[in-house]
Amino acid sequence: MDEDVTQASRDGVEGRYDAPAHGDTVAPTRAGPRLMTDLVDVQGVTKSFGMAATAVRALDDVSVSIGTNEFFTLLGPSGCGKTTLLRLLAGLDHPGTGAIRLEGRDVASDPPNKRPVNIVFQSYALFPHMSVAQNVAFGLERQGLRGAMVAARVTAMLQLVRLEGLAARHPGQLSGGQQQRVALARALAPQPKLLLLDEPLSALDRALRRDMQVELKRLQRETGITFLLVTHDQEEALSMSDRIAVMDGGKILQVGTPGVIFERPTSRFVAAFMGSNVLPGSLVGHPASYVAMRPERVVVATAATADAIAGRVTEITYLGARTACGIALDAGPMIKVERADLPAGLVAGQAVFCRFPPEALVGLETP
Repeated sequence: MDEDVTQASRDGVEGRYDAPAHGDTVAPTRAGPRLMTDLVDVQGVTKSFGMAATAVRALDDVSVSIGTNEFFTLLGPSGCGKTTLLRLLAGLDHPGTGAIRLEGRDVASDPPNKRPVNIVFQSYALFPHMSVAQNVAFGLERQGLRGAMVAARVTAMLQLVRLEGLAARHPGQLSGGQQQRVALARALAPQPKLLLLDEPLSALDRALRRDMQVELKRLQRETGITFLLVTHDQEEALSMSDRIAVMDGGKILQVGTPGVIFERPTSRFVAAFMGSNVLPGSLVGHPASYVAMRPERVVVATAATADAIAGRVTEITYLGARTACGIALDAGPMIKVERADLPAGLVAGQAVFCRFPPEALVGLETP
């Protein structure tokens, strides 16, 4: 998200939601079976920036629904519109046209503090002069809670994110992963209906990112809160999401489960963005003029077969559990292959033969 978001805007989302009384329940409750009702319903939303003659359309007639107790991800490259949509849901900006409904009520004109929404920023936005416990308590106190209620909720949140022994420390005394957990605890403490996550793992190293992916999914399951993640990282989206919306050019191109998005893309952009090979060709009974195939499904051999296409290795990259191989087909296209069982001893420049199992080809319906 834009780094120029003011602290006042952050405060408006984190901690000022005027929630109804929560009664005496202070500990998070484990979610039951996932519900099918929609918490978020976005219909026909557009958003442009700039003057009419030179306006840039960041969102173009976007419609999407997100279910209660769902981990939903907006995935796409920089400039695709995913952060703009997150800002509209948070109330940090307003749509040009269209409706944004939370629990069936249009909130497009509501300020951040009137929405049951919290946000975790890319930079965490922790208060450096406050202890961990004080940071977590901040939103609760803005709700008007005091004393034992706040203390009990803070304790419960720190237990939830596994930081119960660090309540007295300040953010500067914490690691990046610990700071992120504090930001999550602070955002979850007021018990929002929707938690927005603005690329929260981008500042962490690879090993810690993977650990936090598991943690985020656990937190979502245990709290039952709907999580909306914004990311450009395909691995993050696949590992955590119940459903993914792939965006480009201000539009949502495809919505589906991680398996569907990964294995059955419907457009050339989604296929390429998710790492598939995109090749000119058609399938019997399908109107597609292009097909996709995962790099893991291409079969490579050093001997010719009747159904193989000749090519030449351009590069070999060892990735540990598998090897990546670039191959220039004699027919023209360059393809990627990633397998653990490539022929031994392959070197750049070597002639090979590639087979494309028909059952692994996916017809692409749109550009």
